[in-house]
Amino acid sequence: MRAHGGGGRWGAALQSTVRTNPEDSEVSMPTNDAKPLTGTSAVWPVHFSQESVSVMSREPGELLRVVCWTWLRDGEETDGEVRATATLDDGTTVGGTLLGDVTVDDEDIPGARRRYVGLSFRIPFGAPGADVSVRIGGKTPREGVKTFSEEDLRGLEGVWGSHATPAELSDRYEEMFQFTKASAQDLAAQRASQDAFGLRPTFSIVVPLYHTPVGFFREMAESALGQSYGRFQLVLVNSTPEDRELADEVWALANRDRRVRVVELERNYGITENTNYGIDASTGDFVCFFDHDDVLEPDLLYRYVEGINRYPQTDLLYCDEDKLDDGHYTFPFLKPDWSPVYLETNNYVCHMLTIRRSLLAELPRPTSEFDGAQDHRMTLLAGERARNVYHARQVLYHWRVNAGSTAGQALAKPEALDAGRRAIDEHYQRLGLPLHAHEVPGAPHYYEPLLDEGEHPSVSVVAWGTNASETAEGIRALGGWDGLEVIAAEGGPAEANAAAERATGEWLALVQSPCRVTTREWARLMLSVLAHPGVGLAGARVNLPDGTKAGGAVAFTNAAPLRLDLGLTSDNPQIRCYEAVPHEACGVTGTLLMLRRDLFLGVGGLDGELTDWRWGVALSCKVGERGLTTVEVPRVAVERPMVAAELGAPEAGADLRERMASTRLRGLWPQTNYAPSGFYSPLFSLDGYYDIKF
Repeated sequence: MRAHGGGGRWGAALQSTVRTNPEDSEVSMPTNDAKPLTGTSAVWPVHFSQESVSVMSREPGELLRVVCWTWLRDGEETDGEVRATATLDDGTTVGGTLLGDVTVDDEDIPGARRRYVGLSFRIPFGAPGADVSVRIGGKTPREGVKTFSEEDLRGLEGVWGSHATPAELSDRYEEMFQFTKASAQDLAAQRASQDAFGLRPTFSIVVPLYHTPVGFFREMAESALGQSYGRFQLVLVNSTPEDRELADEVWALANRDRRVRVVELERNYGITENTNYGIDASTGDFVCFFDHDDVLEPDLLYRYVEGINRYPQTDLLYCDEDKLDDGHYTFPFLKPDWSPVYLETNNYVCHMLTIRRSLLAELPRPTSEFDGAQDHRMTLLAGERARNVYHARQVLYHWRVNAGSTAGQALAKPEALDAGRRAIDEHYQRLGLPLHAHEVPGAPHYYEPLLDEGEHPSVSVVAWGTNASETAEGIRALGGWDGLEVIAAEGGPAEANAAAERATGEWLALVQSPCRVTTREWARLMLSVLAHPGVGLAGARVNLPDGTKAGGAVAFTNAAPLRLDLGLTSDNPQIRCYEAVPHEACGVTGTLLMLRRDLFLGVGGLDGELTDWRWGVALSCKVGERGLTTVEVPRVAVERPMVAAELGAPEAGADLRERMASTRLRGLWPQTNYAPSGFYSPLFSLDGYYDIKF
């Protein structure tokens, strides 16, 4: 196979195509199964073999992608210029972006070759139609037109939406939840079997009340008292005793049920101090933090006790949750397992935070200084010391949407923004990390770690693969990190490993060519994540030239390693900001990875037989065997062209190589194919878009 950049570098904007007469096009474009044309025809056809749409997130547009191909004559050059435009129904023309350009030998016709070209066009969302025109230059020009009707475009948008709509926006979530929640029979069995647990801790559910509407209070209390696991107390801290309707309701409940303990305050001391009074009054082995207008599933405590019995050293617990909006369950958050780096970017744990009392007693007493982010701070504190953190992978908590609640809108509590940043900075100081929290633009309540000024560890870069010298020169020209050592290693994993041996930096970045690093601050952003003592490997987001995602985080599933969010546009942070902030992952694809150089050498370097995206996954597994995690840093972006497999080019031996690579990865690290991912819920589909599986 030979790969070329057409008439210009991949990623270049393509302008002013020459369009074929549509009538001629109908005659001159045979099917994709046609043989090479012969004779003296002045123009050969271009065939269209793939089309897809990626809807943009923050701008009113979408990316229309097509793949086309044409035959080449024997001995004909493969670098004829590519020109392409999309003409909309109103006459507006849009230039294309070259995504990839590959020439392969035809597997069926001796001596014949095909040239495949990937193109992308940014068109308005909801466009009524478009004509895509492609001209490939050369001794014999090639031309073709593909007409997309309004129905065609809506259909492509529907295909994208069917698999790229996250669970939070699914219109079938409530149906799925009702199907998967505990039935009456399940709850009866739990009540009957709870005495069989070897460990039967008592829970104190602390609820600070503040002018709680009586209707909400009743729902909240009923959900707590209806737990299938019976060893608990409900501690109600009423900071508004002057609200006589609420106060009467509270005392009436306490008089009916001796599991209810009431703490009536003289006045409102703020959420943190009110909660402290509840903690002081509780006597359980674990303390749960429950908001005054939210609702629990009846098996929440039972599921927590299951986790404690499986992992007796568990000190902190949380579960999945959704939102309760006007009686309907919406916007689920199917959370990852314990993810300390992701927790520093936002309080993803949130509900229902539960901490072992003995650990809680060791922590600094919460103060009102962090009101608005008090739960986030407490989770950071407890997480630093917890022996084990248990995540119940079920929606067991319903966060009510109402005015003034952060369930309704992220900016409803602006004081939480500054308090959250200060809580994270305090966390870094306790751990002795030279980091500070930086707010992520356009993502309220999300932060990223940044190295403090003056921190400047040494970094070596090994660029390896095809055209490694060109990639290395691009990194040098980009700058962004003083004293960067850049080594070009033309060749494969063996050459990369040898270059790593010669490198002198404390940290090692591995870059697989051909590619282009596009984030100037890439070294600082990756080193900021790697400053965490439990993180061993950091990987970048991989983009195609139009900004759509082509690699990065990988989840391990029972089917196969799953690359996440492929095709998402660069303006889309993902609904949980997985494409905006650092977060743990089972693995990352290759292209740009960073780790300590001594760690790289200690794990044996790159696997000599994995050169596709799996080389990054293999390195993640090696690092994981040392007890270290892998983190994707999506704000670091690297751009590469589409490869033959993505273009659908029938490269000789490609299927065999793919099977061999898959078999090798599975054989060396079976968990990549057989272990459910702790960072990708089993309720998600295998599309890789955090969407619900039905």
